[in-house]
Amino acid sequence: MNHTVQAQAIPEWQDPQVISINTEKPRADFFPYPTEKAALAMDKKSPFVQSLNGTWKFKWAQHPSKAQLNFFDPKVSDANWDNIPVPSNWQIVGAREGRRYDRPIFSNIKHPFKATPPRITADTNAVGMYRTTFTVADVKDKQIFLHFGGVQSACYVWLNGVAIGYHEDGMTPFEFDVTEDVKQGVNNLAVEVINWSDGSYLEDQDFWRLSGIFRDVNLLLLPKVVLTDYSVRTILDANHENATLKLSAYVKNYGQQPIHAHQVLFTLYDASKNVVTTPVSQMVGTLEMGKEGAVRAEMPVVNPAKWSAETPNLYTLTVQLMNSDGKVLEATTQRVGFRDVKIKGGQLLVNGKAVTIKGVNRHEFDPETGRVISRESMIRDITLMKQHNINAVRTSHYPNASEWYDLCDQYGLYVMDEANIESHELWSKNIVLADNPQWRSAFLARGNAMVERDKNHPSVIIWSLGNESGMGQNFVDMGDFIKLADPTRPIHYEGRKDYKPTSVSSFDIISVMYPSTQDMIELVKKDKTRPLIVCEYAHGMGNSIGNLKEYWNVIEKYPTMQGGFIWDWVDQGLKLKRPDGTEYWDYFNYIDGANAGDGLVNPDRTPQPELNEVKKVYQYVKFEIPDTLKAGEKTITLHNSYDFQSLHAFELVWSVMENGKAAGKGGTITNLNALAHQKQQVTIPYELPAPAKPNAEYFLNLSLRLKEATSWAPKGHEVAWHQVPVVKPAAPRPNLSLYSERPLRIAQITAARVQISGQDFTVVFDKNEGGMISFKNKREEMLENGPYPNFWRVPTDNDEGGGAKSYATQWRNFGLDTLERVSSEMKTQRLTAQIYKVTLAQTLKQAKGEMEVQSAYTVYASGDIHVQNTFTPRGEWPPLAKVGMQLRMPATFTKTQWYGNGPHETYADRKTSGKVGIYAGTVAEQHFPYITPQENGNKTGVRWATITNAEGTGLLVLSDSAFNFNVHDYTDKNLLAAKRRAAVLNRGTATVVNIDLAQMGLGG
Repeated sequence: MNHTVQAQAIPEWQDPQVISINTEKPRADFFPYPTEKAALAMDKKSPFVQSLNGTWKFKWAQHPSKAQLNFFDPKVSDANWDNIPVPSNWQIVGAREGRRYDRPIFSNIKHPFKATPPRITADTNAVGMYRTTFTVADVKDKQIFLHFGGVQSACYVWLNGVAIGYHEDGMTPFEFDVTEDVKQGVNNLAVEVINWSDGSYLEDQDFWRLSGIFRDVNLLLLPKVVLTDYSVRTILDANHENATLKLSAYVKNYGQQPIHAHQVLFTLYDASKNVVTTPVSQMVGTLEMGKEGAVRAEMPVVNPAKWSAETPNLYTLTVQLMNSDGKVLEATTQRVGFRDVKIKGGQLLVNGKAVTIKGVNRHEFDPETGRVISRESMIRDITLMKQHNINAVRTSHYPNASEWYDLCDQYGLYVMDEANIESHELWSKNIVLADNPQWRSAFLARGNAMVERDKNHPSVIIWSLGNESGMGQNFVDMGDFIKLADPTRPIHYEGRKDYKPTSVSSFDIISVMYPSTQDMIELVKKDKTRPLIVCEYAHGMGNSIGNLKEYWNVIEKYPTMQGGFIWDWVDQGLKLKRPDGTEYWDYFNYIDGANAGDGLVNPDRTPQPELNEVKKVYQYVKFEIPDTLKAGEKTITLHNSYDFQSLHAFELVWSVMENGKAAGKGGTITNLNALAHQKQQVTIPYELPAPAKPNAEYFLNLSLRLKEATSWAPKGHEVAWHQVPVVKPAAPRPNLSLYSERPLRIAQITAARVQISGQDFTVVFDKNEGGMISFKNKREEMLENGPYPNFWRVPTDNDEGGGAKSYATQWRNFGLDTLERVSSEMKTQRLTAQIYKVTLAQTLKQAKGEMEVQSAYTVYASGDIHVQNTFTPRGEWPPLAKVGMQLRMPATFTKTQWYGNGPHETYADRKTSGKVGIYAGTVAEQHFPYITPQENGNKTGVRWATITNAEGTGLLVLSDSAFNFNVHDYTDKNLLAAKRRAAVLNRGTATVVNIDLAQMGLGG
């Protein structure tokens, strides 16, 4: 390779058949130590590893043709270059620090350049020129490797001015043998990273298009005889009781002399660091200079504790390479989880049990560092997932940072590990690289790199060949290749040639994206020999995840439906700064529309309200109980639908609620012991309050909680809950008399305006405004505007889905938010001295239809106002966002309380996770900051709600049927305006209340 020769016909970065030059074979990810003791500490500190992370020099160019010639020459000064952290993505550094690099670009399907595979013909294709120095004290008798964890998308490497090699595939590691090029003392390392290469045509995932050296860079200073790779497989017997540990290790002699009688020693330790079984040693045999040899061993293990996502029991294997004198040359450790994975009888089995995948897709993303992910961020993701009953992750759509898999092993998550292949735009144009032999080696290399690196992780239970790239022979060959390399795991790929919702995919698992429940039923009827696992469903864009329960009602009915992966985990919002220094989320997609906010959590990992719905629907313990309990019915059945663990680790906390408040003491039941997939009857010794009360509503609340803290949740964490109404004969309602109240006073202020006054209140109606315009408590005005009819909401991301056919487009076309009042009539009636009725009839008009609105306000001397609305549509109307009333109160009304579903927002198709109770908070707290401002904060099943000022004065809203309630400290207009890039939501100027009979669901 000579990068400086311009006459080369096709540069490596535009040749799909050149994947790498001078790189070592892919291998398992492991850390070398000088002794077993050091290896067992697992602290990633070793004299064999020198980190090259840190501040590097950096120079940016717009295109490879504009890169500085010979920039890699140590004699060329880099004094005037920028500094850049490694690892990082230069677009993120540039955007956050105002540097003039290319900007981060978010795209779903379309490349940010004209697609002309395998060439990149764009005028702008940025290049990052990196340089750093490192010092090596002693190179004698050392074999030295330069290891890159990940560089996007292609790179050339030089050491001390000498070309070392080339690599593409931005998501897997690569390393060079630099023994001949490293010198004692100071060394100069240079890397040229090219933003887009032929590899980019296989990296068309829906994410921020970022580049740079974004994973760790290390120098490995090893002895002349080294452990190059090893493999660990756990084979369980037919009863899934006893195990055999199948081991292989590879040793290479880089020395000048042949070696004899070297050996590899395998030792297995349990969680308490005790040796489990007799260590096994294997002789390597004679290895000539430059030769590699393999050793294989088997280690029987009697009834080991098994690994699953529920019971992530891990052992520690040490692998020691020793010379003929028994001196340890190199040692390393590997976590071992005893488990097997098979497909049998149409089901995916782990340790012989059919498991249910309660999964999410997860992009690697950090709002401040892009694709550079800290250990703390990974642990935050995993603990949140576990706390919300998520047990599986698909690494969409590329192998993740190595540490992610270690943590999934440790905490217990099933992983569908996906190769770095997506060719979405080309596939959508019927250009299928999977059918092009020119790309075959790239497909195989990407699959091989993933499998070799991640093969020893128990958490990886499925290999996935990639995503949204059509189907062709390259995938078939890749699948065959992986099956040969690793026959212990099934293979997944969703693509197929006849791409319809009910066409059946290839390989070991039936896979589909965003099917209807009917599609799913049809798929499992077509093929009963394989499990259906939906690789993407329940699209979480913005305020979403409606109808999740409907999916799971079907999944739990069919044995070969084994769950799926929600799209997706985290909103990919970048935290950038406005000119004034304040921060905002950048989530905009200017290429092909779909924005970056698909997650269940915000970019900073704040859980979105929809995550509560996922937790509730995914919960593992079902409460088999009538829809309503009769007083005295006290026996319930707990159905343990965990796949492996009993209920012994949990306790059941119960309480009785009367009109949203605790009645009596409640209690705790601790003797739960149902085994996995078993049931247990439990008697709840509750009592209802003795005296019958009018209008009393009772619920029995049941909460299953952890008895002790775990690695992922504190003691008392709730894993499952249920709420059931209890019926008790009610006392008769008392009749209320108003005759003791002072008579109402009425005044005609103008021809169109009437005022009704009671002892402590005044209310004004206006014919021209079509309703109430003032409501005063003593002298304090509680109403600024409304209540007026409302059929619109600020669109959610899903409302905008579908372009010209979307709900939001229809609402705009019909002018739902700008209805015109074309006529209004008002009539006032005295019913008694203490009761007046004001009836308003108005007509609201839009381009294609009218809405007749009849509003009857019955004003009582007590200060109560009964409102009855009748809406009659005429002409053509779109599906309405909501049917209800909106009113505006002064901004001083900052407190709210409601009796209904809570504590988080709920909607018609996302209220399974709502628990009926009395909830209170500030008006401001009812806002949820989705990164795209949109409809939020709704409450369903509301019996009553209050909006008050600091003194407790305000409005109480109640209804003869449960209603939707929402209150915010901003107007719909404010929220709509905040959708602009870097806009600030103007809050605190008013209190806006929505009282709705119904609101459209969210979809998803």
